[in-house]
Amino acid sequence: MSPIRSYFDRWTNALEGALKRDGVPADVALQLAEDAVAGIQGALVLARQGR
Repeated sequence: MSPIRSYFDRWTNALEGALKRDGVPADVALQLAEDAVAGIQGALVLARQGR
């Protein structure tokens, strides 16, 4: 596994775990975690373009 893929997997897994501990169903937690990571990364790309 590439270091970048591993980084995103760890980040997604951490968010998914936090959501599940807060009572969010597993399938929903995974989707929310993936959406959050994608949204944050997209925002970072856009912010860098705005410099």
